[in-house]
Amino acid sequence: MVKSKPVIIVLFVGVISIIVFCFFFQTEERQVRKRFKIFTQTASKHAKDSQLIVAGKSKKISTFFAQTCQIEAREYNVSKDYTQQNVRTIAFHVLTRYSKLDLKFIDLKIDIPEKGIATAVSTARIIGKVKGTEKSMEENHEIDCRLRKIDDEWVFEKVELIDVLKK
Repeated sequence: MVKSKPVIIVLFVGVISIIVFCFFFQTEERQVRKRFKIFTQTASKHAKDSQLIVAGKSKKISTFFAQTCQIEAREYNVSKDYTQQNVRTIAFHVLTRYSKLDLKFIDLKIDIPEKGIATAVSTARIIGKVKGTEKSMEENHEIDCRLRKIDDEWVFEKVELIDVLKK
């Protein structure tokens, strides 16, 4: 007759081991996907967010970017290298302009061509409400990103808005 207590203990230790392994030994693709998820949470703004919270979010948003990040958006005549300080300033101005802002990445496709480098293609959906008005904004952009792993964190090194055909 098999005693159930040792079997339950072995199963419990096995399940805990699998959970710990999955948590601490995530694939690089999973780490990049998680980074995008955290970025969307950080870049989103709620109506109740104070100026102090917006300033903190702006600072945190800048940490998702490399010391110098190339941003290209031909649709807006932008092709420039931005520092983290530039990103922080732009993020602050954008977040203060809207009372509510929501960012989502749809159909995120990630490729790891070499260790420490990732490319990601996605549709970025931005939905917002302009502060002090009833005017709302909704934009969808195809983006192509290159990320680099620096100090165990994935940061954006290049972000390009892809021109899409308009109806």
